[in-house]
Amino acid sequence: MKNSKQHLTDAFAQLQEAQINLKHALDSAEKLNNKQNIGNTLSLVEEAVSAAASSVAYYQDTNE
Repeated sequence: MKNSKQHLTDAFAQLQEAQINLKHALDSAEKLNNKQNIGNTLSLVEEAVSAAASSVAYYQDTNE
């Protein structure tokens, strides 16, 4: 069974994967409207990646 830090690091990895996939989607989108929508989503995911990175970095284990 995973602990909260393991779940957090899993979520962080999934967000990073989403960021990579969105960058690929943005690069391959042809219509301007699609590029804008993907770009907006990418910006939000980038914010989430940053927040998750901070959460991982400052996570306090039980023995701390």
